[in-house]
Amino acid sequence: MRLQKFTDSPTWLLSICCLTSILYIGPVTANVQTITHGKSLMFSCQQALAILNQDADTTSDTDQNSAFVCMAYLSGMMTTAQHANEQAKLRYSLLTNGRANRHDFGLYCFDWLLSYQKIAHIVLEFGRSNPAYLQQPAHKLAIRALQTAFPCR
Repeated sequence: MRLQKFTDSPTWLLSICCLTSILYIGPVTANVQTITHGKSLMFSCQQALAILNQDADTTSDTDQNSAFVCMAYLSGMMTTAQHANEQAKLRYSLLTNGRANRHDFGLYCFDWLLSYQKIAHIVLEFGRSNPAYLQQPAHKLAIRALQTAFPCR
């Protein structure tokens, strides 16, 4: 049995048309907020908390997208910080030839089991109390907020 090449199929033209329409129409219809500075992170997380406290069916797609962006940003930031923390602990253990307890060392002492809502609350409270961070890159606001909430002892 011979496998038919995709280009031999009559659906080839239809597939190209669908892909083209996704590329041209998709960006126009999707209104997603981006996070660059502390101010945009604060805005997105405020919307996220508002949406999480209400029925998702009654919120607009734009608001839901903004909430998703906040949660995705915080999730990525926490995962990256946790990875960096584990790498630092491993390096510390290797530098001390395994004599030191690597679990006593940490770049970050965050509660890694926090919910997105709790992380968003911490970031929002810190941003309100420290407006200088609103003009800085968003990651500086988020990391500093968590470092303040969970200082290493």
